[in-house]
Amino acid sequence: MVQLRQQLQHPALLDLDPQQRAAFDRYIAAMRARTDQMRQETDPLIGAAWEEIAKPQPDAGKVERLFEESSDKRRAFQQEAASQTLTMLATLSTAQRAKFVALMRERRAAWRRAQTGVRTP
Repeated sequence: MVQLRQQLQHPALLDLDPQQRAAFDRYIAAMRARTDQMRQETDPLIGAAWEEIAKPQPDAGKVERLFEESSDKRRAFQQEAASQTLTMLATLSTAQRAKFVALMRERRAAWRRAQTGVRTP
């Protein structure tokens, strides 16, 4: 989120007016807080699942339940994030919205390349 905020700080990128900037700043703050909360809630579940997997006789049902609970929490985060994103985007013009979506797609593609080790020329 810090990178996104830095990318969008340049006034020419989205040309946000003060009201839009305030909505965007609230969006970033909410997303950062919710992401931190999601990690605090899911990290222990994933850790517990791996601890169970490491046992000589792991309980498959327990592992599945822990991963499922973590997935449920992530899914709830994604639903909230979509709602918050749409609320923020409603404050933007059509052109600003298109630019925001393009920036997010670029950011996502760069993240995926970094995860897979794919380099672009």
